[in-house]
Amino acid sequence: MYYFVSPIDRLVKAMDRYQDEGVEPFVEVKGSDAVRRLSEKVLALVRAQELTLKTLKRQANSDPLTGLGNRRWLQNAVSVEINRAARRGQWVWVIAFDLDHFKLINDKHGHAAGDEVLMIVAEATQRQLRPYDLIARIGGEEFCVVTVDSSPTFGFTAAERIRVALEAWNLRLQGTPTQITASFGVHKGDPSVESFADMLRKADNGLYDAKAKGRNLVVESNQTSK
Repeated sequence: MYYFVSPIDRLVKAMDRYQDEGVEPFVEVKGSDAVRRLSEKVLALVRAQELTLKTLKRQANSDPLTGLGNRRWLQNAVSVEINRAARRGQWVWVIAFDLDHFKLINDKHGHAAGDEVLMIVAEATQRQLRPYDLIARIGGEEFCVVTVDSSPTFGFTAAERIRVALEAWNLRLQGTPTQITASFGVHKGDPSVESFADMLRKADNGLYDAKAKGRNLVVESNQTSK
């Protein structure tokens, strides 16, 4: 009887742990062919479910057009950066930027052209950042970068690099030379006293101020108009 019960008992315990702790079960089953096949079937079903869940989670947290993270992903990922900055006494830089006159591109050239522009913006922005900096598309044509650094000017400098890179991109839409520009708001966040929601709101204030001042500008939140 032990020959049959023992492998099933190990499988049940592994499934209980998977249910309680989320640890994917691994059981080396020795027993009759029927017991072994049953165990293999159960484990295969669990692994297939895990793969499906991981795929759905990735889709739920990414922007399918640009491949960047979305707002939900950013809100989850940024907590790690804020905690790291707080431990090291660093600033959390939040850069929010929005493409200028994007609706005109869609109206004049079509939504396929607009999609092309968004993909270019994602690529150009990533080229100006470090591999571990966070970037997400958080709205239709709005993007957000979160980065940690000790320099008091790092965020402004990074935003200006992105602005220049977008402006200089050699783009032709339906044979027409087209320039991409964006307006940027930058906030130097103190992780010991500010939440990410506060930091993003202040960066957005800078973005709106850049729009009001003529667009294609970088404005720090502590320099916005009263």
